[in-house]
Amino acid sequence: MAKGPPYPTEAPSLPDIPTTLIDQANELFIRLNSSYFSQFEKLERVFKYFESFTSYTDGFTSCRKGCAYCCKVDVQITSFEAKYIAKKKKMKMNEFMSISTGNKAPCPFLSPDNSCGIYEIRPLICRTLQAVGDPDHCRTGAPQLYYGSPPQFGNVILRDLMAWAHRMNQEKGGSLGDIRDFFPMESRLKASMPADDTVAKM
Repeated sequence: MAKGPPYPTEAPSLPDIPTTLIDQANELFIRLNSSYFSQFEKLERVFKYFESFTSYTDGFTSCRKGCAYCCKVDVQITSFEAKYIAKKKKMKMNEFMSISTGNKAPCPFLSPDNSCGIYEIRPLICRTLQAVGDPDHCRTGAPQLYYGSPPQFGNVILRDLMAWAHRMNQEKGGSLGDIRDFFPMESRLKASMPADDTVAKM
């Protein structure tokens, strides 16, 4: 992870994605097209790949644990992801609601110490969007450089994985909403419960 100045003030020239990550992505897409795994099991494989991808992004992004500024803006997720979170945390979710925008309240899963209460199962958008410039710009509202923002999500691999998640959501008749729409603020207390190690088939 990038530490301290100097931070770039314009879009930097990024290194090539390592061949190993490209090969892993090709293997992953084969599994995602298989009928052998449930949708939730496939989502877990996508999460695992995103964790591997940090070996690449950590070299030029400036996000760090505890800053949490991106947890106080709109966080749009699919109901597919929301159902996975609800299952793992053994909690209820709102399934029929309008999509809210312009959110400034903290994510319901943001802990008092500004750590993520569902870090291991956090939504995909929370895994793609990362600051590249001075992290203090997120605090002050100054213009910030981002990697992984929609609609391109940083690169073709992450873009196609996001597209896969939205396609799975559509196939199940799912919806889109802010994470606060699916989970009210009282979910914060639920988030402190240990995650369920089992995942229902979907």
